[in-house]
Amino acid sequence: MWAINDVQAGVISNAPTIGSILDKVLLFVISIVGALAMIGVIVSGIMYMTSGGESKRVSQAKKALTASVIGLVVAILSLIIVKTVIGFF
Repeated sequence: MWAINDVQAGVISNAPTIGSILDKVLLFVISIVGALAMIGVIVSGIMYMTSGGESKRVSQAKKALTASVIGLVVAILSLIIVKTVIGFF
């Protein structure tokens, strides 16, 4: 009798869904993007502090900071959008 239960359970019933796999991949990618954005913020802060008031270097640091913050916001918004869409299914 135990052999019949094992056959009916099968391997497929324990397999993760595509949604859960994509969710894990998304969280991994968002983690990497978030880490890179934070590194960008730190580097742009260092650029700003070491600019010595030079307008060209200050401008570069501000552009780098803006790009890092925009990247972080886009990453967070993409996570929110995907989680919302997955919630409907």
